[in-house]
Amino acid sequence: MSNKDYLIQFNEDGSRGITYANNIHYQVIEPQEIIEINEEGTKTVTGYTDEEIINLVDGFDYQKCLDEGYEWISDKIYQKLLGNFDGQEYIKSDNTYIPKPPYEPSLDELKEIKLNKTGELFAQKRDAIRWVKIDDSNTYGFDCASEDITNFTAAYIGLSNDLTKSGTTFYKVWLTPETKGVVSLNITQMTNVYNVVRNSQFESYAWYEQIKQKINACQSKEDLDAIVLE
Repeated sequence: MSNKDYLIQFNEDGSRGITYANNIHYQVIEPQEIIEINEEGTKTVTGYTDEEIINLVDGFDYQKCLDEGYEWISDKIYQKLLGNFDGQEYIKSDNTYIPKPPYEPSLDELKEIKLNKTGELFAQKRDAIRWVKIDDSNTYGFDCASEDITNFTAAYIGLSNDLTKSGTTFYKVWLTPETKGVVSLNITQMTNVYNVVRNSQFESYAWYEQIKQKINACQSKEDLDAIVLE
């Protein structure tokens, strides 16, 4: 069997790169027996012809590939590289082939993963229900996602435009962690809710920016692992 079934350029990590195949990009003509027949008709192998390699594709030159560091590979090795030999992909390591190690993400990739998790946690913090004590007897929960802030702002502005500031507005709140209901709130109560939610969300934004700076400044995976998201 030929050891020139494939012509491969290996990547820096030993994985298979650009690949050319026998009988597609080039053709390997194996050495042929040179036979002499004597006067008695006896055939004798006296030698072999030289191996010949023919380029089959315009613009392809196997010798140029070899000069650039490509390597001849047998079909058996090629199947190992693909993972068809024993179910395990292989890579080239020095002059042998070893099972491909588990993928290790780069520091930049790990940063991106942690930044995404930070963004998800930030959104949870920003949009979390805020429980606000609105009088001596009642504490209500207020939804704080973008749509909820828009609804609250509309109600708050409407109440603020009441020149006497003596009116009230109806607003849907959490009465308990499981139950919602509509309550009547005056301008003082709405202002208190506005300030509590606004300050709380500013804290969430500040936390987000601080964590992002820490993540982007990390110089190692250990530094990144040390950042606890909470």
